Amino acid sequence: FVLLRMGDVLQVLWDNPLEHWAAEHDLAFLHPTFILIGLLVLVVVFLLLSLRGSKKRPKGSIHLITGITNSGKTTLYARLYRGSFDKTVSSLLENEAKFPLSGHDNEDKIYHIVDYPGHLEVKNKLFSDFVPNAKSIIFMVDAVNFPAQVRDVAGYLYMLLMNKSVNDLEIPILVACNKSEMITAQEPEKIRKQLEKELNQLRETRTSMPGIQGENADDEDEFYLGYENQPFEFTHLPFEVEFVSCSVAKPSLDAVISYLERD
Repeated sequence: FVLLRMGDVLQVLWDNPLEHWAAEHDLAFLHPTFILIGLLVLVVVFLLLSLRGSKKRPKGSIHLITGITNSGKTTLYARLYRGSFDKTVSSLLENEAKFPLSGHDNEDKIYHIVDYPGHLEVKNKLFSDFVPNAKSIIFMVDAVNFPAQVRDVAGYLYMLLMNKSVNDLEIPILVACNKSEMITAQEPEKIRKQLEKELNQLRETRTSMPGIQGENADDEDEFYLGYENQPFEFTHLPFEVEFVSCSVAKPSLDAVISYLERD
Protein backbone atom coordinates (compact mmCIF):
# COMPACT_ATOMS: atom_id res chain seq x y z
CA PHE A 1 0.00 0.00 0.00
CA VAL A 2 2.79 2.41 0.95
CA LEU A 3 4.60 1.71 -2.31
CA LEU A 4 1.40 2.35 -4.31
CA ARG A 5 0.83 5.68 -2.51
CA MET A 6 4.44 6.72 -3.18
CA GLY A 7 3.89 5.95 -6.84
CA ASP A 8 0.76 8.09 -6.91
CA VAL A 9 2.66 10.99 -5.33
CA LEU A 10 5.38 10.68 -7.94
CA GLN A 11 2.76 10.64 -10.67
CA VAL A 12 1.16 13.86 -9.38
CA LEU A 13 4.45 15.67 -8.92
CA TRP A 14 5.89 14.60 -12.22
CA ASP A 15 3.71 14.36 -15.28
CA ASN A 16 6.03 12.00 -17.09
CA PRO A 17 5.69 11.96 -20.91
CA LEU A 18 7.17 8.46 -20.86
CA GLU A 19 4.15 7.24 -18.88
CA HIS A 20 1.72 8.52 -21.53
CA TRP A 21 3.80 6.97 -24.28
CA ALA A 22 3.92 3.65 -22.37
CA ALA A 23 0.15 3.66 -21.91
CA GLU A 24 -0.44 4.27 -25.61
CA HIS A 25 1.86 1.36 -26.53
CA ASP A 26 0.55 -1.12 -23.91
CA LEU A 27 3.75 -0.86 -21.81
CA ALA A 28 2.08 -0.44 -18.45
CA PHE A 29 5.02 -2.00 -16.63
CA LEU A 30 6.80 1.36 -17.04
CA HIS A 31 4.41 2.92 -14.52
CA PRO A 32 6.43 4.82 -11.83
CA THR A 33 5.14 2.46 -9.13
CA PHE A 34 6.59 -0.57 -10.83
CA ILE A 35 9.86 1.20 -11.55
CA LEU A 36 10.15 2.17 -7.88
CA ILE A 37 9.40 -1.38 -6.74
CA GLY A 38 12.02 -2.75 -9.14
CA LEU A 39 14.66 -0.35 -7.84
CA LEU A 40 13.86 -1.26 -4.22
CA VAL A 41 14.14 -4.97 -5.03
CA LEU A 42 17.55 -4.42 -6.63
CA VAL A 43 18.76 -2.49 -3.57
CA VAL A 44 17.59 -5.22 -1.18
CA VAL A 45 19.25 -7.96 -3.27
CA PHE A 46 22.50 -5.99 -3.42
CA LEU A 47 22.52 -5.51 0.36
CA LEU A 48 21.84 -9.20 1.02
CA LEU A 49 24.65 -10.27 -1.30
CA SER A 50 27.02 -7.77 0.31
CA LEU A 51 26.23 -9.07 3.79
CA ARG A 52 26.66 -12.65 2.66
CA GLY A 53 30.04 -11.91 1.10
CA SER A 54 31.28 -10.06 4.17
CA LYS A 55 30.79 -13.15 6.34
CA LYS A 56 33.41 -15.15 4.43
CA ARG A 57 36.48 -15.25 6.65
CA PRO A 58 39.95 -14.88 5.16
CA LYS A 59 42.29 -17.81 4.60
CA GLY A 60 44.67 -18.74 7.40
CA SER A 61 48.46 -18.46 7.44
CA ILE A 62 49.49 -22.13 7.35
CA HIS A 63 51.09 -23.78 4.34
CA LEU A 64 50.05 -27.37 5.02
CA ILE A 65 52.07 -30.33 3.73
CA THR A 66 50.12 -33.59 3.75
CA GLY A 67 49.49 -36.81 1.80
CA ILE A 68 49.60 -40.54 2.46
CA THR A 69 52.47 -42.08 4.42
CA ASN A 70 55.97 -42.28 2.91
CA SER A 71 55.26 -39.75 0.16
CA GLY A 72 58.08 -37.35 1.12
CA LYS A 73 56.23 -34.88 3.36
CA THR A 74 58.73 -34.65 6.20
CA THR A 75 61.72 -34.62 3.86
CA LEU A 76 60.19 -31.69 1.96
CA TYR A 77 59.58 -29.91 5.28
CA ALA A 78 63.23 -30.45 6.29
CA ARG A 79 64.48 -29.23 2.92
CA LEU A 80 62.43 -26.05 3.20
CA TYR A 81 63.46 -25.53 6.83
CA ARG A 82 67.16 -26.47 6.90
CA GLY A 83 68.03 -27.19 3.29
CA SER A 84 69.19 -30.68 4.22
CA PHE A 85 68.02 -34.04 2.90
CA ASP A 86 67.21 -35.92 6.10
CA LYS A 87 66.35 -39.57 6.47
CA THR A 88 62.93 -39.68 8.12
CA VAL A 89 60.69 -42.22 9.80
CA SER A 90 56.91 -42.40 9.82
CA SER A 91 55.36 -40.50 12.72
CA LEU A 92 51.95 -39.73 14.19
CA LEU A 93 53.06 -36.22 15.21
CA GLU A 94 53.09 -33.11 13.05
CA ASN A 95 56.05 -30.80 12.53
CA GLU A 96 55.29 -27.10 12.73
CA ALA A 97 57.44 -23.97 12.61
CA LYS A 98 57.68 -20.46 11.19
CA PHE A 99 60.84 -19.82 9.18
CA PRO A 100 62.31 -18.28 6.00
CA LEU A 101 62.80 -20.74 3.16
CA SER A 102 66.28 -22.25 3.30
CA GLY A 103 68.63 -20.87 0.68
CA HIS A 104 66.10 -18.31 -0.46
CA ASP A 105 67.21 -14.75 -1.16
CA ASN A 106 64.42 -13.12 0.85
CA GLU A 107 65.25 -14.13 4.41
CA ASP A 108 62.83 -11.57 5.82
CA LYS A 109 59.84 -13.48 4.47
CA ILE A 110 58.58 -15.91 7.13
CA TYR A 111 56.42 -18.91 6.24
CA HIS A 112 54.23 -20.84 8.66
CA ILE A 113 54.59 -24.45 7.53
CA VAL A 114 53.08 -27.63 8.96
CA ASP A 115 54.07 -31.16 7.97
CA TYR A 116 51.15 -33.40 8.91
CA PRO A 117 51.35 -37.22 9.04
CA GLY A 118 49.35 -39.28 6.57
CA HIS A 119 47.97 -41.81 9.02
CA LEU A 120 44.17 -41.90 8.89
CA GLU A 121 43.92 -42.40 12.65
CA VAL A 122 45.06 -38.78 13.17
CA LYS A 123 42.95 -37.19 10.42
CA ASN A 124 40.47 -35.64 12.88
CA LYS A 125 43.08 -33.20 14.16
CA LEU A 126 44.12 -32.41 10.59
CA PHE A 127 40.60 -31.30 9.68
CA SER A 128 39.79 -29.59 12.97
CA ASP A 129 43.03 -27.72 13.72
CA PHE A 130 45.02 -27.25 10.52
CA VAL A 131 42.90 -27.32 7.36
CA PRO A 132 40.56 -24.50 8.57
CA ASN A 133 43.66 -22.35 9.16
CA ALA A 134 45.43 -23.21 5.92
CA LYS A 135 46.51 -20.70 3.33
CA SER A 136 47.52 -23.42 0.89
CA ILE A 137 47.91 -27.19 0.85
CA ILE A 138 50.82 -29.14 -0.64
CA PHE A 139 49.65 -32.69 -1.26
CA MET A 140 52.62 -35.03 -1.70
CA VAL A 141 52.44 -38.02 -4.05
CA ASP A 142 55.10 -40.70 -4.58
CA ALA A 143 55.25 -40.63 -8.39
CA VAL A 144 57.12 -43.96 -8.53
CA ASN A 145 54.78 -46.01 -6.36
CA PHE A 146 51.65 -44.14 -7.44
CA PRO A 147 50.18 -46.93 -9.63
CA ALA A 148 50.06 -49.23 -6.59
CA GLN A 149 48.86 -46.46 -4.26
CA VAL A 150 46.32 -44.72 -6.48
CA ARG A 151 43.29 -45.79 -4.43
CA ASP A 152 44.85 -44.71 -1.12
CA VAL A 153 45.98 -41.40 -2.65
CA ALA A 154 42.55 -40.75 -4.16
CA GLY A 155 40.79 -41.61 -0.89
CA TYR A 156 42.94 -39.18 1.10
CA LEU A 157 42.64 -36.45 -1.52
CA TYR A 158 38.86 -36.96 -1.66
CA MET A 159 38.62 -36.06 2.03
CA LEU A 160 40.40 -32.78 1.34
CA LEU A 161 38.37 -31.92 -1.76
CA MET A 162 35.09 -32.54 0.09
CA ASN A 163 36.11 -30.61 3.20
CA LYS A 164 33.91 -27.63 4.08
CA SER A 165 36.80 -25.29 4.94
CA VAL A 166 38.64 -26.08 1.70
CA ASN A 167 35.50 -25.27 -0.31
CA ASP A 168 34.32 -22.25 1.70
CA LEU A 169 37.76 -20.61 1.75
CA GLU A 170 38.74 -21.89 -1.71
CA ILE A 171 42.10 -23.09 -0.39
CA PRO A 172 44.44 -23.85 -3.33
CA ILE A 173 46.08 -27.28 -3.51
CA LEU A 174 49.43 -28.15 -5.07
CA VAL A 175 49.83 -31.85 -5.90
CA ALA A 176 53.61 -32.32 -5.74
CA CYS A 177 54.61 -35.48 -7.63
CA ASN A 178 57.77 -36.54 -5.80
CA LYS A 179 60.74 -38.64 -7.02
CA SER A 180 60.55 -37.07 -10.47
CA GLU A 181 64.28 -37.78 -10.94
CA MET A 182 63.60 -41.52 -11.24
CA ILE A 183 62.97 -43.07 -14.64
CA THR A 184 59.91 -44.97 -13.39
CA ALA A 185 58.20 -41.85 -12.03
CA GLN A 186 54.76 -41.05 -13.42
CA GLU A 187 54.35 -37.68 -15.14
CA PRO A 188 52.09 -35.12 -13.35
CA GLU A 189 49.60 -35.09 -16.22
CA LYS A 190 49.24 -38.87 -16.10
CA ILE A 191 48.80 -38.76 -12.32
CA ARG A 192 46.15 -36.05 -12.72
CA LYS A 193 44.16 -38.10 -15.22
CA GLN A 194 44.38 -41.26 -13.15
CA LEU A 195 43.23 -39.40 -10.05
CA GLU A 196 40.32 -37.84 -11.93
CA LYS A 197 39.20 -41.31 -13.01
CA GLU A 198 39.60 -42.75 -9.52
CA LEU A 199 37.87 -39.81 -7.85
CA ASN A 200 35.00 -40.08 -10.32
CA GLN A 201 34.52 -43.74 -9.36
CA LEU A 202 34.83 -42.88 -5.68
CA ARG A 203 32.21 -40.14 -6.06
CA GLU A 204 29.78 -42.55 -7.75
CA THR A 205 30.28 -45.08 -4.96
CA ARG A 206 29.83 -42.52 -2.20
CA THR A 207 26.78 -40.83 -3.75
CA SER A 208 25.07 -44.19 -4.30
CA MET A 209 25.30 -44.82 -0.56
CA PRO A 210 23.41 -41.97 1.23
CA GLY A 211 25.17 -40.45 4.20
CA ILE A 212 28.81 -41.14 3.30
CA GLN A 213 29.71 -38.83 0.41
CA GLY A 214 31.73 -36.53 2.65
CA GLU A 215 33.79 -37.25 5.73
CA ASN A 216 31.31 -35.63 8.08
CA ALA A 217 27.73 -34.43 8.07
CA ASP A 218 28.58 -30.85 7.14
CA ASP A 219 30.63 -31.90 4.12
CA GLU A 220 28.20 -34.44 2.70
CA ASP A 221 25.16 -32.20 3.06
CA GLU A 222 26.65 -29.20 1.33
CA PHE A 223 29.10 -30.30 -1.34
CA TYR A 224 29.13 -32.45 -4.44
CA LEU A 225 32.47 -33.25 -6.00
CA GLY A 226 32.58 -31.50 -9.37
CA TYR A 227 29.58 -31.19 -11.69
CA GLU A 228 26.63 -33.52 -11.59
CA ASN A 229 26.14 -35.79 -14.62
CA GLN A 230 29.70 -35.08 -15.84
CA PRO A 231 32.92 -37.08 -15.40
CA PHE A 232 34.98 -35.46 -12.66
CA GLU A 233 37.74 -33.02 -13.57
CA PHE A 234 39.84 -30.91 -11.22
CA THR A 235 38.83 -27.82 -13.22
CA HIS A 236 35.26 -28.30 -11.96
CA LEU A 237 36.28 -27.39 -8.41
CA PRO A 238 35.79 -23.88 -6.94
CA PHE A 239 39.47 -23.75 -5.96
CA GLU A 240 42.73 -24.30 -7.84
CA VAL A 241 44.38 -27.71 -7.95
CA GLU A 242 47.78 -27.71 -9.66
CA PHE A 243 50.10 -30.64 -10.47
CA VAL A 244 53.90 -30.30 -10.61
CA SER A 245 56.97 -32.53 -10.65
CA CYS A 246 59.36 -32.31 -7.74
CA SER A 247 62.15 -34.25 -6.08
CA VAL A 248 63.00 -33.80 -2.43
CA ALA A 249 66.28 -35.63 -3.14
CA LYS A 250 67.49 -33.05 -5.65
CA PRO A 251 68.86 -29.54 -4.93
CA SER A 252 66.11 -27.66 -6.74
CA LEU A 253 62.59 -27.30 -5.36
CA ASP A 254 61.67 -24.48 -7.74
CA ALA A 255 58.10 -25.61 -8.43
CA VAL A 256 57.22 -25.86 -4.72
CA ILE A 257 58.99 -22.64 -3.75
CA SER A 258 57.34 -20.72 -6.60
CA TYR A 259 54.00 -21.96 -5.32
CA LEU A 260 54.72 -20.80 -1.76
CA GLU A 261 55.83 -17.37 -3.01
CA ARG A 262 52.50 -16.59 -4.66
CA ASP A 263 51.14 -14.80 -1.59
